[in-house]
Amino acid sequence: MSGTDDAKAIEGVVQSYLDGLHEGDARKIASAFHPTSALTSISEAGDLAITPRDVWLENVRNRPSPKQRGLSRHDEVLSIDLVGPTMGY
Repeated sequence: MSGTDDAKAIEGVVQSYLDGLHEGDARKIASAFHPTSALTSISEAGDLAITPRDVWLENVRNRPSPKQRGLSRHDEVLSIDLVGPTMGY
């Protein structure tokens, strides 16, 4: 696979994720993350919160999506940097 093909594949995964967030489609979001991944964030109180992927996806399923709420989208992929074992450090 060429670098261009790799970048297009990465952009496709990112687009599925962004579409899934906007549409509230947990299946699309899940396709972008390994089953053992987790969402890491800082709570309003300043505490570190780690949410396993499947818990996060269930939260997505149980809330109105931005699309359902009539919110517009402002997402876009600006750049993709590819680094591989043949790249210099």
